[in-house]
Amino acid sequence: MQPKQKEGFTVAQAAQMLGISVAKLSQMRHNKKGPQFYREDGKILYTPSSIRVFISQTNVKNRIKK
Repeated sequence: MQPKQKEGFTVAQAAQMLGISVAKLSQMRHNKKGPQFYREDGKILYTPSSIRVFISQTNVKNRIKK
């Protein structure tokens, strides 16, 4: 999936990549638990690297919890 914007994924695209709902991603953002994001022209966007880092950190945490 290619970013809709030149540098970032929309909230819907990021949620799809993470396998979660838009509502869950919004809740995570509100609680400062999700991937890093930025705002551009009033839109919330996620960089591909922020998604990769979040997935990597989440996978590590899940493996440690076993």
